[in-house]
Amino acid sequence: MRRMHRSVTNIFLLNVAVSDILITVLNIPFNLVRVLSEEWPFGSLMCSVIPFIQVAAVYSASWTMVCIAVDRLIVTVYPLRPRMPIHTGIALVILVWTFSILGALPYALIHQTVTAISFTTSIRCIAIFPPPEVTYRRYLSLITFLFQFCIPLSITGICYGKISQKLWFSHNFFSVNTGLLNGGFLSVQNAGLIIRNRQRSIKMLILVVVVFATCWLPISVYHLRRDFEDLNGPTSHSIFLFLLLHWTAMSSTCYSPFIYCCWNSCYRSQARIIYGFLCFCLPKTSAKELRQQVTIRGLVVRFRGNTRDTAGSDELGNPSQNGMKSFNWDSVVGTREMLSFHEGHRTYRTA
Repeated sequence: MRRMHRSVTNIFLLNVAVSDILITVLNIPFNLVRVLSEEWPFGSLMCSVIPFIQVAAVYSASWTMVCIAVDRLIVTVYPLRPRMPIHTGIALVILVWTFSILGALPYALIHQTVTAISFTTSIRCIAIFPPPEVTYRRYLSLITFLFQFCIPLSITGICYGKISQKLWFSHNFFSVNTGLLNGGFLSVQNAGLIIRNRQRSIKMLILVVVVFATCWLPISVYHLRRDFEDLNGPTSHSIFLFLLLHWTAMSSTCYSPFIYCCWNSCYRSQARIIYGFLCFCLPKTSAKELRQQVTIRGLVVRFRGNTRDTAGSDELGNPSQNGMKSFNWDSVVGTREMLSFHEGHRTYRTA
């Protein structure tokens, strides 16, 4: 991971990506076999492991989104507080996975292989609950629905609601940073641009959460309704409906990369480098182009690729002073801006 990208938010996003990969690689093909086939050919161990990993991965993704929302809330609403250190973010990821494993452990214990005898003898992977079976099934389904879906998404929604109120509806968002404005380093135009960049990053994160919730809500409600209805009734289970809802839930793993590429230019640049090695038809981004950016206490500043020292106008259309390099605020990932910094013998400022 590049040094400029070692932020707590990116650690959390990486953890969400790991959860998506686990769901994609280990759950989709095995679950299709379990539902469509009359035979479970993968043994008793995989019968317990596959449901366990699926539940744990969804737990991890939903609670990691909570961590992202809380981190963004602290950064936006309390900008003068110290940023969350990297080791704290790693500790939170470990805590999230510990909770996810505990929440998914019952699914590993109840799934077993059984021998089904009808016209032929076959081995199947099913969930076997201890007596009273209906009560345990309903308790587990309700607890999973609450802690895997409702509670984390409610916390996430509250956090992003407060962030949106601060970014879009607060007229004194920069009141805590009036010293920066009065100090002459930050113009009103640049301040507005920083706000817009933060709004863009928050929109991206909100979109990720909305897509996740939209994909997983139908299958969650389906499981909850099935377990609380008469299990022997004619509508208790439909293979076609289950496959449709299951496919919708699994499809959530493929949307996030497209969202990041569309909304985050740094992610897009890195993706072009990675996929450029795999596909020669894609335009490649050079390492020199990526070096045209710096990170100052969480603030990413990307220099114009075609601009060196200039006495013309900057990215905002303002005249550059004293031959200073012009640049734009491409991606703002923090709120503790240092608006004057040094690179060798040069000094860069925003005005």
